[in-house]
Amino acid sequence: MKFSFNRKGFVDALLVGGSMAERNKVVPILECVKINVRRESSTISSNNGEVAVTKRVAINSDEECSLCVNKQDLDTFLRSLTDENVDAEYFGN
Repeated sequence: MKFSFNRKGFVDALLVGGSMAERNKVVPILECVKINVRRESSTISSNNGEVAVTKRVAINSDEECSLCVNKQDLDTFLRSLTDENVDAEYFGN
């Protein structure tokens, strides 16, 4: 699946939607953020086992999917980007 997004808009949404990730080290899945690609209603969300936070984000794609990504890996990936507009491809793993 191919999708694209504005780097700044994605990072801004990640700051809110991913704010609960990594706050609970007991359960590894809580170190992740969930990205729902649903055209106009795409979201980034995270939780700490008690509180969940979700933020809408503009992601352009012809397909829909949901994926969970380790917050640290995502942060590292976003820091490596130099372009303002990002084209990415998700292979389902």
